[in-house]
Amino acid sequence: MAKNSAVSAKRQAGNQLKALLITADPAFRDELRSLSRRGLILACLQLPEGGEETDPVVRATRFMVRVLAERIEQLGVQARVVASGRRAGVGVGPNIFSGMAALRPEGVSPVRLVSDPVFGEVNITASAEELSSVAGVVAEGTGFIGSTALPDVEVLAGIDVRRASVPGVRIELDLSRQLLVISGNSSARAILAANLQGMTTAEDGGHLHIDYFPEHPYLVEGSVSIVVNSPHGGMSAG
Repeated sequence: MAKNSAVSAKRQAGNQLKALLITADPAFRDELRSLSRRGLILACLQLPEGGEETDPVVRATRFMVRVLAERIEQLGVQARVVASGRRAGVGVGPNIFSGMAALRPEGVSPVRLVSDPVFGEVNITASAEELSSVAGVVAEGTGFIGSTALPDVEVLAGIDVRRASVPGVRIELDLSRQLLVISGNSSARAILAANLQGMTTAEDGGHLHIDYFPEHPYLVEGSVSIVVNSPHGGMSAG
């Protein structure tokens, strides 16, 4: 079952990559149009970080295309490892793949989600690996990231990510299920995912405020504010 889950997740990532390229900048899309499936993955893996592109949507799209290509490679390796283990007679445990979220290495702390009713925002604290998983799920547009309990602190149960056809990203609280719900179209989710991924390397500490304001590049009006704490320590947002 683990191999089937990895293959299914790889297929989903491939579909998400295709969907992202369909909505991508035409010039960027034309660069990849004539490539084979394997050639496309290799080309996406070689996309440079940053570059001279100034358009935030194009930069975010290129970034998430590379992230999805890396995920496809990772899942392919996982499927082959499981298959090799079965051929060698090695026992394979229960399904360890959950949706499109990356595997959680031993010792990696789960996400912690604390809703602050005073400031009307949600504080997100996670390791760099887990925050990268959140960014991946946001880019893919479907998945669930569970939150871990804290002593004497009321936390949300997790993050529910959904796709939407309307432009922009909406972040809201589902109080009945105690969830932070993130929904949006692919290009807007790509920018949010890039912001989250960027915090995984913010070694100077501090935190990132994501708040709606008029003409925000991707948040829609009425979205709940979130505060993403640096995985590398520094001043707490809470």
